[in-house]
Amino acid sequence: MSQAQREKGKRGEREVVLCLKALGVQAYRILNTEKDSDAERADIEIRGTDLVVDAKLRGTMPPGVFREAEARHPGRPLAVIWRTDGDTQWRVTMRLQDWAALLPKGYGDGDED
Repeated sequence: MSQAQREKGKRGEREVVLCLKALGVQAYRILNTEKDSDAERADIEIRGTDLVVDAKLRGTMPPGVFREAEARHPGRPLAVIWRTDGDTQWRVTMRLQDWAALLPKGYGDGDED
């Protein structure tokens, strides 16, 4: 990975943390010195959760990015927060069961289909 790619990654991580904090989420960027290895730690910590958060700022978003993150964090709840160059909106990709686990217990109970 080139220096420019690493800097772009750091910039994306910082931007995600700022966006999350603006939404009231206690998010913190995990510095490289705090990571045991790239394979073991997330890019961003969300206080009070076990959620692994990887941030991706890319020219294009290849379909295998989420699978790569799953391989680095097997069995852990995972969110890849990403946006492509030129886009202004961040997006989140998660497994359905990880997303549902974030909802309050009993959310949606009722007679609706």
